[in-house]
Amino acid sequence: MTLKSCLRKECPLILCQVRDRRVEPQTAADIPVVGEFDDVFPEEIPELPPKRDVDFNREQVLKSLDLNIEDVRGQGYDNGSNMKGKHQGVRKRLLEVNPSALYMSCACHSLNLALCDMVHSCTRAVSFFGIVQRIYALFSGSSKRWKILRDNVPDFTLKFLSNTRWESRIKSVKAIRFQAPELRLALSLLYESRDSDAKSKSEAESLYNALGGFDFLLGMIIWYEILFFINKVSKKLQSKSMCIDTTMVHVEGIMSYFEKFRVDGFLSCMNIAKTIALDMDVEPTLPTGRRIIRKRHFDETNEEDEQNQSPEEVFRLEQNQSAQFCMSHNDK
Repeated sequence: MTLKSCLRKECPLILCQVRDRRVEPQTAADIPVVGEFDDVFPEEIPELPPKRDVDFNREQVLKSLDLNIEDVRGQGYDNGSNMKGKHQGVRKRLLEVNPSALYMSCACHSLNLALCDMVHSCTRAVSFFGIVQRIYALFSGSSKRWKILRDNVPDFTLKFLSNTRWESRIKSVKAIRFQAPELRLALSLLYESRDSDAKSKSEAESLYNALGGFDFLLGMIIWYEILFFINKVSKKLQSKSMCIDTTMVHVEGIMSYFEKFRVDGFLSCMNIAKTIALDMDVEPTLPTGRRIIRKRHFDETNEEDEQNQSPEEVFRLEQNQSAQFCMSHNDK
């Protein structure tokens, strides 16, 4: 209050900055995490950051962790080229010192790759995650739009889709899975808001109609169930006590889950999606695709060789093909 009154009276103001030059430069031991491995850093580094490039020896790193490089019998990384490279990666350099350190790809990263291929093999899945990303981009692009979201969707926050950790997308789908009616209401309010521009209104209307489609609600339930199970397995695979035989048990559990999901999972997800659709006043029926009439040749009969499949059967077959793709990836 005193400063404001002085400024109001047009009193002169002098700013002074005082610096203590007696403070010694920061060293490696002053950093909490780095200080625990001070044996790794050479003694000729007086301060941080160093004035020149420093090459840290891998033997020093392993020695600081009480590990003998001759006792290493396996190595596994995140499948990056700089780590698993056969010619210049860490894998190659460690094998030069100890040929017994056999390389095994990271199980979690391989599981992520299987999910990526599984999604890209199904056009419905690509469209579903595209809508999820569009919803986040619309609300996160403005603080006013984000406030409308938070006022109507208070429990779970929308998350950005990760391109590297597919099992983490469970957080993105979870916010929509358990708050679909509230999220659709927020899109409606955003469309009716006077502060929204034409582009935001058009995007809000498009996403409002997308959330009102039963095919989106059914895909939402299916992918939440799949990602929820994959997330649990991924966390177990990342535990420190994980070993090879336990990893194989979890991988076999994933294959058993998808085999069971292909039989009973679609019907269970269909029932849950119908319950959500009725709560949102959405018609619980899948849209019927346009029937393509093929021109028959002169030697073909007029009888139809194949029976027309229902929209539910087409949806189920597409999801089962994606599950089969993931199972074949895990077999490899």
